[in-house]
Amino acid sequence: MPDPSIKKVIDGILQNLYEPSYSRNSYYHAKEYVLYKLLDELRLVQGASVRTLTITDQYAQIARKHFSSLAGRHILEIGPGSNLGAGIIFRYLGAASYTGVELFTDHDFNNWATLNSIEALARIKYGNFLDNFNGVAVGIAPLGELNDIISLEDKGIKLLRPRTFGEIGLPDASVDMVYSNFTFEHLQNPQATATEIARLLKPGAITAHFIDIEDHSDFTNPFNYLIYSDEEWEARYGDGKVPEWGYENRCRASDFRQFFAASGLTLLECERLRSAKISDELLERIAPRFKHYGREDLETVWLMIVATKPAIEPELDRPASSEADGRFRRTFVKPTLRFGHEGGYAWACTLDVDWPSDDLADGRRSQAMLLEDGDSLGPAHTLHDVIRSQGRGAFSHWNGRLYFSTSDNTDPNQNGKQYALHHKDQIIELNEKAT
Repeated sequence: MPDPSIKKVIDGILQNLYEPSYSRNSYYHAKEYVLYKLLDELRLVQGASVRTLTITDQYAQIARKHFSSLAGRHILEIGPGSNLGAGIIFRYLGAASYTGVELFTDHDFNNWATLNSIEALARIKYGNFLDNFNGVAVGIAPLGELNDIISLEDKGIKLLRPRTFGEIGLPDASVDMVYSNFTFEHLQNPQATATEIARLLKPGAITAHFIDIEDHSDFTNPFNYLIYSDEEWEARYGDGKVPEWGYENRCRASDFRQFFAASGLTLLECERLRSAKISDELLERIAPRFKHYGREDLETVWLMIVATKPAIEPELDRPASSEADGRFRRTFVKPTLRFGHEGGYAWACTLDVDWPSDDLADGRRSQAMLLEDGDSLGPAHTLHDVIRSQGRGAFSHWNGRLYFSTSDNTDPNQNGKQYALHHKDQIIELNEKAT
């Protein structure tokens, strides 16, 4: 027997629900809402179901913001956790198909109980109450027993488990939206994933990602993992030493911006959702590769990125060769230090000029061109990790510093070549050419 005070509250709710002045639809709207809140509060709906609805709704809102309608759209999620409930929700909202690409786990949560509770919550939240009242089933989750594992491929909802995201085998320009929730920070090659996303997106399509860039092994000290060099980090966690979902790539907010920009996508939103303070003492101890990041960049913990594929493909951002002749004002800046080694094929120097450079707010602001013996290098705006690992003339003019590689991946301090930076009508010579 329930407590009398609780029974009184329930009786009051029921009496109000049966108020004759309610229209039939309003009555069922209110009844379903109260049911939803009670189920949520009492945890009678599986926690996975409520969480799936909450997370998926965030991305449905983003999609609705950028598309007039979800009708006929093809949706792809990276890292659904083997729960296809998001597919039910997107199909319920009118999407033509949903594909989940799971890279980290072989667990299967697609049982009858979970998927039917997700469908029930979707009906409640998005409002097809009259259909429910008339007993017309939405018909996405099929009938079954409590723990039956069910397939939804005949409903346009499927799960793929490739070894890597680049092996999913979907055609070019076939997807309207690609999204992930707290997944990008676990990818061992986020640049390759961003490039594959760009391939999959239709012109005008969007991609959206919430990214958690803190130390997942100790959330009370979110930046401790920055003290390790890349070699130390990989020795601890790389090469299968932890489950794939436990690996963290340690990329910062500006890196993720660059991943999408370097893939030819246009950033629509880049919002710092949460941050934490990094102490001066820890700032002194972080590995050298992180010291060039600004403090705001380092202290970003949660990041949201939304990008779109331009309707017209941009040309590759590689400047044409430029002759350094009398058309330009030439300035020689004698470096006080040699080009500093940034690891791998990357070298760097600080520029004492007021030219606009890339930063967290705009990863493609700089218009500077890098010249090697008068020939243009590039592409510009390249990710610093890509400069380190691949080189071949890639560079980045970032926060007043130049990060670059030489055309043949040699040491610019010893290869006898002259390097200059060209911006509008000015050329700055960075070193003296050896004679």
